[in-house]
Amino acid sequence: MSHHHHQNTLAVDNTVNLLLLGISESGKSTLFKQVKILHQNGYSKEELMSFKITIQNNLVLGMAALIDAAQQLNFISPQTITQQGSTTTTTTTTTEDSALYEHIATILKRSSSADTLAFDSTKLVSIQYVWKHEKIQQAYHQRHSTYQIIDNLNYFLDDLDRIGSSQYVPTIDDILHCRLRTTGVHETKFEFGGLGMRLVDVGGQRNQRKKWIHVFDNVTALIFVVSLVEYNQVLEEDPSTIRMNESMLLFEELVNCSVFYDKPVMLFLNKVDSFNELIKKVDISETCFKDYSGKKNSAPDAIKFIEQKFKSLRENKDADVFTEVTCAIDTNNIRKVLENLKTIILKESLSSK
Repeated sequence: MSHHHHQNTLAVDNTVNLLLLGISESGKSTLFKQVKILHQNGYSKEELMSFKITIQNNLVLGMAALIDAAQQLNFISPQTITQQGSTTTTTTTTTEDSALYEHIATILKRSSSADTLAFDSTKLVSIQYVWKHEKIQQAYHQRHSTYQIIDNLNYFLDDLDRIGSSQYVPTIDDILHCRLRTTGVHETKFEFGGLGMRLVDVGGQRNQRKKWIHVFDNVTALIFVVSLVEYNQVLEEDPSTIRMNESMLLFEELVNCSVFYDKPVMLFLNKVDSFNELIKKVDISETCFKDYSGKKNSAPDAIKFIEQKFKSLRENKDADVFTEVTCAIDTNNIRKVLENLKTIILKESLSSK
């Protein structure tokens, strides 16, 4: 591809094509939801209700992941739980322990029809019991990078009575916290300050990436989303790879390919709320940024460092990387970010004419 056809960054019909990329679980889908809330009249009651099952199943899957982490961290003994989900009492010593294992068995019981881990009201009491149990709480607070525990699990678990009730209607906040894996290409169009915006989101898992290339046609700008907590997480698809390293590799590949070589690139450093908590416990120098010599456990310094790392990967030094530190579940934060985005795009489209 040659560079000369990039002159007019605005498509003929004044539509701005924004491509949203990033590895899985960086928060892209949450941004999509915010666009709907801010620019597409939000969610109807029917649409809210459509999230109910996903949210309730998130609870069970998150609990299962947490139980798994508790076993791997040796807070509870693995041999007490047999595959069928029935408990064996040989290794349990106290009644408290056997109660815990009974409840764990209930949570892990698969629905016979579909052989999937799904929510039903009989599991509610067990989820409540297990979540409050000190051994599980210890595991939750010590959970390490290698355990894929849904970021927002405690948001839902601390509100179990409401979410587990048969009358439960999800709130906007619930929807923003809910995790639904994106497969395939999703796009949405919205009007924003006189501009027609088309936002395209593609699944982040490795096996989804070959689908990306078809989306690169006449893109106005690239928005690349990174979850800041990735420095302490590994890939689900490949546990030997730290997520942040995967993000950096992907970012480098994208910003330097001919399609994006001279396009505006926005870098969203997301999940700053979780990052601020995590950085107190694990410094970035302990995982993938061995060369970090800044102030230990300092969120602002670490974020600056990560930002510079990403920016330095862009070979075209005349092209900027615009950075936003974001919290995708915070609607006010995203409102401001989208305003900034619009300003940048208008500036860039004028300067490239």
